[in-house]
Amino acid sequence: MIINHFFHDIMKTDPLEDAAVDTTDDDDSTSTTSEIPKRRTSVSFDKVKIREYVRCLGNNPATTKGPPLSIGWEYREAGEFDVEEYEDATQNTRRSKEEILVPSKTREEMLSVGEINGPTRKEMKEVMDEIRLERSRRQMTVAMQEYEAYAIVWEFLRRRWRRLRSGVSKKEEEKLLWKNARSEQLAKQ
Repeated sequence: MIINHFFHDIMKTDPLEDAAVDTTDDDDSTSTTSEIPKRRTSVSFDKVKIREYVRCLGNNPATTKGPPLSIGWEYREAGEFDVEEYEDATQNTRRSKEEILVPSKTREEMLSVGEINGPTRKEMKEVMDEIRLERSRRQMTVAMQEYEAYAIVWEFLRRRWRRLRSGVSKKEEEKLLWKNARSEQLAKQ
């Protein structure tokens, strides 16, 4: 299929993939064509740098209770290790999802205890209210998705009925819309 071939040519990632090199020997005027091998790229790491960031009030709508945590821009360097050394040291210290989740009371204490410029209770409440509102909006969007197809069909039928009643074809309606748009544009100038 032509279209697939077209997209295949556009989507090539390696410019040398289909390239060929002409190796002509001046002495015996014979020419051979050989393909250039594909380039392979790799990434490697040698060091792990650890930074400790300041905790601050976040805005993650996935938080169901209490204030969400986030990290601020300020940080301090906590160390630098060789990758292998770091992997060996932390191999058996991986935490489960349950261990990573922080209870709401603990998050609230983390934000307010010992923080000079930490959020006030009022700020925490405002953020939690915003999160509640955003969560309800997301739930409404998910709930309405199943009705979206019906809404599209309803709008189509409504337009068709309006055209049938007025006796205007789709093309005539389109011309009228453009004419009205032009006249409104001229009226603004």
